[in-house]
Amino acid sequence: MSNNESIKATFKDNLNKLLIEKDVTQKALADFVGVSTATVSDWKKGKKMPLMEKIDKICQFFHVERHELLNTFGGQYDNTFITFAHQVLTPPAHEIWDYIKNETNIDVKYFAEQTGIDELNFEKLEEGKLVDYGTHKKLVDAYNAIRTMPTLQKDVNHAHYKIPILGTVAAGEPLEAVENIIGFEYLDDRYEGDGYQYFALMIRGDSMTPTIMDGDVVIVRKQSTVDSGQLAIVLVDGENATAKQIDISPSGITIIGHNASVFAPRFVPNAEVNARLQILGRVMEVRRRF
Repeated sequence: MSNNESIKATFKDNLNKLLIEKDVTQKALADFVGVSTATVSDWKKGKKMPLMEKIDKICQFFHVERHELLNTFGGQYDNTFITFAHQVLTPPAHEIWDYIKNETNIDVKYFAEQTGIDELNFEKLEEGKLVDYGTHKKLVDAYNAIRTMPTLQKDVNHAHYKIPILGTVAAGEPLEAVENIIGFEYLDDRYEGDGYQYFALMIRGDSMTPTIMDGDVVIVRKQSTVDSGQLAIVLVDGENATAKQIDISPSGITIIGHNASVFAPRFVPNAEVNARLQILGRVMEVRRRF
């Protein structure tokens, strides 16, 4: 069994054990961590692994340490195993670096001085190659520091205004009802002066994986129509707003999820579009929390 498979199997066994020992439901865990019950079910079956950020939330929920979820060494903290787990359960270092560069426009030399990452590892990052664990961890720590300091992020990004992140949008409710706002995102000059209004939405569920993942935040431009093939935030058949691909044909509109096992394509004929379907905006950007 590979290290990756070993981590999955160990995590699955320990998660199931804790759920039984603590006598808690999948829904209670899902609500605390901020994922769907279907995602927790996949964790229990060993089909998926959460990223380290989610693992830390699971540890908080159960009041346990990481090693109690990720290894079986009699409660002893195995540094080699956890080091490997950290690299497996967080995105590749070059992806984190690309995100930091794109989101902050930070000076590379200044970033190197602040983090202590050497020139050789920066070359590897630019080439998309693997880096050592220490460099990988420094990038994760830097990312977490940036995203938890919104005022600094605003200055570095040259962001001009903030928009609300909505947790849910239900049919018949005001789009930005105060009780629906769970945070804020900052927009930079790419969106300035285009005449549109924007909001952000926290995505729940796996119907759009791998394009949009559970827990991602999408930046949405408010508009009531989109072109065929574009991604939109829609209210359909009285359900909460969701991100889906819109395909338009002469006879009607098909709502498509990118994970057909979770959401089968749903066709709405032209005669029923006004009654069953409302487009709230076009998805312009996906922001992923690591």
